[in-house]
Amino acid sequence: MERVRKYSRQREALLKLLQNVKTHPDAGWLYARLKQDFPNISLATVYRNLNLLCETGEIVKLDVGTGIEHYDAATENHYHFVCKNCGAILDLSSGPLCMGFCAPISLTFAFMPQ
Repeated sequence: MERVRKYSRQREALLKLLQNVKTHPDAGWLYARLKQDFPNISLATVYRNLNLLCETGEIVKLDVGTGIEHYDAATENHYHFVCKNCGAILDLSSGPLCMGFCAPISLTFAFMPQ
């Protein structure tokens, strides 16, 4: 039996925020932005909603080896380049073309494909 979830303005705002950024933010960054519109929101609420959105497939959680989880609203299959110097995460479409130039790019620049 599928669980019916209650509507939440905070969850909707979190999802819209993630859909409108391309930076793959972490929970702390999202919390700071949401706190501007929802002064009473807690970090625990942000984590709870992030986990729910991950469970429903509306967003994905990224583990890029830094110990900090990042989130992405782009749920289609794609790769990420992670800068070894600053930690920036860039989207890269998946497919045969990607496989041909991931290695040279990662050797030339300080990016590691994920």
